Amino acid sequence: MSIKKRILLSNIIMVFFVTGFMILFLFFMISIYTQGLFQPDVEDIYSNPSDSYNLSELQVVVQDVSSSVRKSGCDITKAKNYSSIRRFLKITKTALVIYEEGEIKYYSDGISKDSADSIINSFDFVNETEKESTFVYADNGTMVCRASVVLKNNSSAILYFVNNTADFQNDSSGISVFPNMEQSGAVKSIKYIALICIGALVLINLIIVFVISRSILRPLQLLKQGTKMISEGNLDFEIDYNGDDEISDVIDNFEDMRRKLLLSNEKQKKYEENRKELLAGIGHDLSTPLTSIKGYVSGLLDGVADSPEKQEKYLKTIYTTAEEMDRLVSDVFLFSKLDVDKVPFEFEKIDIGSYLEACSEELKFTFEKDKLLVSFSNRLMFPKMVFIDRSQFARVLLNIAKNSVKYKKEEVASLHIDVSCVNSDSTEMVKITLKDNGIGVPEELTGKIFETFYRNDPARTDTSSGSGLGLAIAKQIVNRHCGSITAESIIGEGLSIIITLPVHEEEKGDLVI
Repeated sequence: MSIKKRILLSNIIMVFFVTGFMILFLFFMISIYTQGLFQPDVEDIYSNPSDSYNLSELQVVVQDVSSSVRKSGCDITKAKNYSSIRRFLKITKTALVIYEEGEIKYYSDGISKDSADSIINSFDFVNETEKESTFVYADNGTMVCRASVVLKNNSSAILYFVNNTADFQNDSSGISVFPNMEQSGAVKSIKYIALICIGALVLINLIIVFVISRSILRPLQLLKQGTKMISEGNLDFEIDYNGDDEISDVIDNFEDMRRKLLLSNEKQKKYEENRKELLAGIGHDLSTPLTSIKGYVSGLLDGVADSPEKQEKYLKTIYTTAEEMDRLVSDVFLFSKLDVDKVPFEFEKIDIGSYLEACSEELKFTFEKDKLLVSFSNRLMFPKMVFIDRSQFARVLLNIAKNSVKYKKEEVASLHIDVSCVNSDSTEMVKITLKDNGIGVPEELTGKIFETFYRNDPARTDTSSGSGLGLAIAKQIVNRHCGSITAESIIGEGLSIIITLPVHEEEKGDLVI
């Protein structure tokens, strides 16, 4: 779940919870306080009594009498409002009996002790459910109200209100219960409910904040550790985080950046190694011909070449060696430019079969004096169009041919060029195979022949075998053509160089020239 959705969901939960809490709280407050607001005042009831009353008025009178009994200890005659109570009972024709610990403590005017006993025996039909409670029984004009009161000495007193002419609202019958407001603890309950709800609100809020904070802070902490490790130069690590939020996308991008930096560092290290090897190879390959040139020049200066024939021989050797040095410097310069992508390529769409056939004819002529027999076979059923820089790809073929001449095992060498079509990952490719009959190289070394300054001569003593940059240059050029170059070889049976190039897909309207 996204962070945006988490925050929205947490806000919705908080809104609904607070709304529910407020509704619940208001419900209790209204149920309690409206009951108190709409109840009649006890003084109004006592001042203007009528011969009938309703449950609301009865509740007020019962609460007032219960309070007086609680304070006076069942001797209601000592209560300050006793006269008002007595007057109310007389006018409404309501009998009051106060009963405590098996003894009648008080019975109102108009009834006898026997009548009081009869009331207690006849209407003691409801068991107490709590220490202080009030039960009202009404049926066909007869009303009995039984109220329990806890006195100061912790004993219980029971008050009986009996009226045979009661006129209740809706003329309802049955038993109803209403609590003693002063001792029921309803207000305390509301306070407890409010405190519980507030506590629950705070707890839920803390839990939500903790969960959301953890879901955000944990991946941020991982990112912090990752950036610290990168700043220390350590790229060999991985951030393990599984999520489907925005931070997960950030971590994925961070991991992608880290992997690219790691790959870039590895390439940089490889580049530095190649550069060092390049400088070492240049220094080694230049030192040998320079030493030779110095030796022959010294011979000329010292008069060792004392005849015109010897002088001419020395000068030809110096010239030939200088040419070799010039070719080496040219190859190094070309390879350096290819390595930094500074060589311009002019690609054009050509028929690869026709192009290779023309190149093979040129190679026959070029290497005729070196006794290299070049042959060509085209196994393409249809012309295949490939984007090629003619001059640069011709250099690839030329360098491979030179390599075949350098490492031939017989006086006459052969190089066969074959072109065919293959499919690689559902992509049509042209496969060009150049196979010679030279000495070959060990199979485990076929990947190294494309490295800079590699020769099948670890000591690099045979300078006549070239600079060792020919196949490295060929690889750079093929890579620029979006192709690949590999080698296969068996010792004593020759070397095969395999080049693959992507075929251009013809579109409607394309013209093949």
